[in-house]
Amino acid sequence: MARTPTGLTRLSRQWEENNGNFRDIGIGQAFLMQLYMGYFSGIGRKCVLAETCSRCLSVLIRNGGHLLGSMSTDDDDLLLRERGRELTEETWRAWAQCQSRRRLIYAAYIMDTHVSLAHNSRGLYSPLDIETPLPAAQRLWAAETFGEWRELVVALRQLNRPYHNPSLRDVMLDRSLLLREDDDTLVDPTFAGLATVGGLWTFVQELHQLDACRGASSMWSPTLLNARRAELASLLQLRSTAGRDRHEPLEVEILREAVLMHVYVCPETLQLSTGRLLDGHDSWSSPAPYARRWLDSTDCGKALWHAGRVLQAAANFQPGSLCDVFAFSLLHAAVVLWCYGLLARSRPQPRHPLPVPGDAMVVIDSGKATEYEMLLTPTSLIILGNRDSPVILSDPVSTVAVVGKILASNRGSDIMSAGLAELCRLLDELGRAADRYLVS
Repeated sequence: MARTPTGLTRLSRQWEENNGNFRDIGIGQAFLMQLYMGYFSGIGRKCVLAETCSRCLSVLIRNGGHLLGSMSTDDDDLLLRERGRELTEETWRAWAQCQSRRRLIYAAYIMDTHVSLAHNSRGLYSPLDIETPLPAAQRLWAAETFGEWRELVVALRQLNRPYHNPSLRDVMLDRSLLLREDDDTLVDPTFAGLATVGGLWTFVQELHQLDACRGASSMWSPTLLNARRAELASLLQLRSTAGRDRHEPLEVEILREAVLMHVYVCPETLQLSTGRLLDGHDSWSSPAPYARRWLDSTDCGKALWHAGRVLQAAANFQPGSLCDVFAFSLLHAAVVLWCYGLLARSRPQPRHPLPVPGDAMVVIDSGKATEYEMLLTPTSLIILGNRDSPVILSDPVSTVAVVGKILASNRGSDIMSAGLAELCRLLDELGRAADRYLVS
């Protein structure tokens, strides 16, 4: 029996039959969506097929002329400089064509960074290679008629701001571009935020590689690594400050907090330090050197702080929207909290000791507490999630259960996708492994 071709296969056949289809933006957009659904489907063969075809998208964008078409600055001049130029429906369509290409390029880059963050894999693109200007503001793009679009353009021209949208490369090289007061009127904040955080995630991965080389005979100085870590954290905190003033999209907030958490800890490496429990072992006693070094450093408290911020952002997601890379960010935060709970139980006097009467309680997933309060000792670090009773971080079983309820409650009565069901299964495994350790 002949097998029905997948969506990716059908799209590939269209390019084989007519090379001119490479220039079709609609086909490129459809291929991008097929890849995204495959990556986060939770089905092994679809994930493998998406990974296999991932580089095809960059070839499509390059050979289809989308890079060249997206680099035109005519649309920027149209909005801000050429005030005497007549606005016609043809100019609107030309502007929309250029914007479609820009959005396709940035959507492809953002998808690549999402996959890299979710699976801790190396991305295909460097942020310094993205020289395409950022897409225009959402309200311009969402204009349904020429008349509506024309009114918005006329209003922008009255601002008298000769300004071109920066590219991601520009933003990576000049941090002041992150704080321009007119960004929200000219640039799509979601595309700009997701692309910027994704670009900084690339540099965080390099930091993880350097940190993995540390040891008694390593040539990498801890001073160099600490300076690099502080610099990356400063850039991400800069986005945080700007985001609070401009109502940063929740999708950008949760990824920024997840990347900040990764600045101070690598969840995958930390899990390997306690991963024998996940292999079915009933006992675990001594953490690996990486875990011991992390627990004794101030990085531990900072990582826990940002993990709590990930939980807080996840709990505020609209029903049904906590999925894909955002759900993976929640999983990574759960791994960090889970590992801390095990490490706190395995040592008699960890940096953040077990609660004793009179300790101050700090809720790490609450906007009321401050990072300074959390780093004080002795303190009892707790989370609330979407429940009324607090859970202490030294209880890894209950901590993982709280995270699982955040994920499940976001779906409500809807049927859970295969990808989310797999994440829930992983959370259940973490809970059972911690329970076996505590019982033993």
